[in-house]
Amino acid sequence: LEVAGKPLLIRNLELSRDELGVEDFIVVIGHLGDQIRKALGDGSSWGVRVRYVENEYVDGGLGTILSVIQPLLDERFYLILGDELYLNSNHSELREVADDCIAVCALWKCRDERLIRKNYIAEQQDGRIVGLTEKPSRVDAQEMGCGTFVFSPEIFDFVIPPREAKEGRIELIDIIDRAARAGRTVLPFFLTGEYINVNTVEDLNLACFAVRNAQAERNRVSLII
Repeated sequence: LEVAGKPLLIRNLELSRDELGVEDFIVVIGHLGDQIRKALGDGSSWGVRVRYVENEYVDGGLGTILSVIQPLLDERFYLILGDELYLNSNHSELREVADDCIAVCALWKCRDERLIRKNYIAEQQDGRIVGLTEKPSRVDAQEMGCGTFVFSPEIFDFVIPPREAKEGRIELIDIIDRAARAGRTVLPFFLTGEYINVNTVEDLNLACFAVRNAQAERNRVSLII
């Protein structure tokens, strides 16, 4: 999907490169993955390396991402979902988060309960996340979880087979929740700037407006009809 003339996936690639210093990318693909391969190539156009891994189990939940990338990773890594727009965010500060935790979850301040119910919330105690709830029916927080994470390879220990998962699905948030409730350190990262989860045509239109509005000061011509 293009947001204001630039594919959302490329926006997130550039964000990760410029703010997080990422040079090596693993892109998880599934249906119509060839279109993504064609768009990104080997990453050399952006000065990075891009590798691809196909997820044959995508219908089994978002947590299957961890299953397919595990053979390729043995160090800490960032994971950013490809359907989210970040504008003027503080992603660069993620580099400063303590590296002795199993996971970091980005949280964004939000007062819209409708949006929060579409994402996930984090239960926090003493600066740590002690539990996560995806798509909560009851909202008692003003922060919602976003699709930016930092993981230690130890997170793979908490991935369970689909047959043991709820309704046969492996959900990413359930995996992190399991680690947190087992006493492993999961930290919150408080995201600033604008955030839009692009799931509908309306979301896409809102994202395009947000980008163009943020760039308005650079424009030199006004067209009045």
